[in-house]
Amino acid sequence: MNLHDRWLVALLAVGLTCGVCQAVVTTVDRGAWPESWPEELEPFRRQAKTVGVAHGIQETVYEIPFARREEFEKAWPQVLKLKSDGAPLILEKSPSTYPVSGSTMRAGVRVLWPSGGTVKRPDGTRLQASPPWPDSIKSASGELPEYVVAEGGKWVAAAAGRCRGFRHRARVDVVLVVDGQVVDLNRIELPGDTPVLDRRFKKPRGPDASTGGQAAVGGEPPSRAAIQSGRSGSASRRVSSRTDQTTISTGMAYSNTDLSTMAINTPG
Repeated sequence: MNLHDRWLVALLAVGLTCGVCQAVVTTVDRGAWPESWPEELEPFRRQAKTVGVAHGIQETVYEIPFARREEFEKAWPQVLKLKSDGAPLILEKSPSTYPVSGSTMRAGVRVLWPSGGTVKRPDGTRLQASPPWPDSIKSASGELPEYVVAEGGKWVAAAAGRCRGFRHRARVDVVLVVDGQVVDLNRIELPGDTPVLDRRFKKPRGPDASTGGQAAVGGEPPSRAAIQSGRSGSASRRVSSRTDQTTISTGMAYSNTDLSTMAINTPG
């Protein structure tokens, strides 16, 4: 049994023990990702962290921090291979705290991955929350929804803001924590066909809001990033932090649920 399989068994055991209980978040100080990931990422397992989220939202988050720019830039093209087609690239300002686990990262990536858990069908067989996903949940362009729910013994796309049952992550998103040194957007290529959600800046409040720009978090000078959300015809693009206009797309980057009110989705 490989590392990823042992991780799933451990998470399943927690669910069986708890029954219906408060939210469960399981953390392992190692990257317990599947062996199907690119071999080039193997050296980073020891510095990574695996967070299993088992409450109203079911997903696994792999956090890979980097302390050296050379290591990150070597790993970055391999990380991009993990992202689902059409899934956004999410930019976050350093330091970034993952609210579910409370872990903080100064520079690196979070890969938001399906949980691999199962849901019991009416006939006693089980649906597994992992690829391959049925074509019926995909959009007309072949893209996966962020989350799915089990209805009538099959997966269906979870409707935004309206959901019955537990939501299971289907789409693989990548969160990039930008510090400007180890992770420098001026030095890396971003796929041209990828939507970008820039979460590094907050909208200003009060009288300064009339400027129409986006104020930097933490009282720093209002540096700007030109991020074009949506699709681009070019194969890749660079993001500059020295332009005058910021375009920010909105949407859920990852689950930020009130853990105290959610029950675990238990097998059976």
